[in-house]
Amino acid sequence: MQLAVAIAETPPNPVPPPRKSKRTVILVVVALVAIGGGGAYYVTHHGRESTDDAQVDADVVLVPARVDGVVKKVNFVENQRVKAGDVLAEIDDATLVTRLAQAEANLAKATAQAESADANAALVERNAVGNKSASKASLTGAAAGAQTEAAQLAEGRAGLASAQAQLAQATTDVDRARKLHAAGAIAHAELERAETAFTLAQSNVDVVKARIATLQTSVAAARSRVEEASARAKQNDDISATVRQAHATADAAKADVKVATAQRDLAALNLSYAKIIAPQDGVISKKSINVGQQLAAGQAIGQLVTDRRWVTANFKETQVALMHEGQPVEVEVDAFSGLELHGSVESLSAGTGSRFALLPPDNASGNFTKVVQRVPVRIKLTDVPADIKLRAGMNVEAVVDIRQ
Repeated sequence: MQLAVAIAETPPNPVPPPRKSKRTVILVVVALVAIGGGGAYYVTHHGRESTDDAQVDADVVLVPARVDGVVKKVNFVENQRVKAGDVLAEIDDATLVTRLAQAEANLAKATAQAESADANAALVERNAVGNKSASKASLTGAAAGAQTEAAQLAEGRAGLASAQAQLAQATTDVDRARKLHAAGAIAHAELERAETAFTLAQSNVDVVKARIATLQTSVAAARSRVEEASARAKQNDDISATVRQAHATADAAKADVKVATAQRDLAALNLSYAKIIAPQDGVISKKSINVGQQLAAGQAIGQLVTDRRWVTANFKETQVALMHEGQPVEVEVDAFSGLELHGSVESLSAGTGSRFALLPPDNASGNFTKVVQRVPVRIKLTDVPADIKLRAGMNVEAVVDIRQ
């Protein structure tokens, strides 16, 4: 009886829930979470291109010395804010002051020469009439001399024709004498006389030709004198041209005055360059001068970082196909965690960064390895708070909305 009661009070064994059903539920939940996460990622990232290869950028201006000299005074310290027109440094100007004085003296000299040229123009105008008569007389004499030389040349040419005829006759005679002598028809003395006559005729031709050459030279010289006298006569005949020439000389002297004035102004400008001024507002860093240092023209005394800021983001070439100017951009600056700035695409570079490198790659060299290129994109910032100081070179993350 007790055994039956004990058996009756023993609870039945619990039935375990099906394990397969529980595993299925878990897999379904995981799948739903994955699908939801993927969908959320697609919704939030579709049509948005991002990169962390981006930096704050600014214009960095090398502030140069514009003249040579020794530094006399330095008016700034490293990383000092300056305004456009502030005197950053001064160069010893003793040499520049001397050059300005020399330029002013040259200007005074040029002014005096210009006044002298004006007076000379008046004198030339008075003498032009007298020179006109003298030049006409000179032309008449030169023309008469040229005619005489031409007549003598004609006479010489006639003499040359006669000498050449005599040479032709002597040539015939000597040829005939040689044949007769060879045949024994004449004595050797006859042959010698014929050869002597031939030599004399030939020499006579050479003499006449030399005389003609001399006469031709004389005729050319006479014609040159005629042309010179004619030109002088024409020059003096046109009194107004002579006067204009004199006035042109005076004008040239006045032009020299302008040149001297420009040189004086340049010397004054170089003197003003003894003070090196800030070209723009900004912060000047990389100070590289001290008092007593010798500067050369063009040597930088520091680097001025201007106030305007933008972002240069280097996107992969596969990201910029739909990117264009005006698209909105979100920017996060690493130095200011949690701060989100806004801007827009201002421009895209015409080439990848590698093409603007100091030594661009040569893919035709035979060792080509394909590397995804980066395209610099300039981003204009639109809402930078006044208390946020963006410094050139700071790292940022940029996200461009390419759906617009």
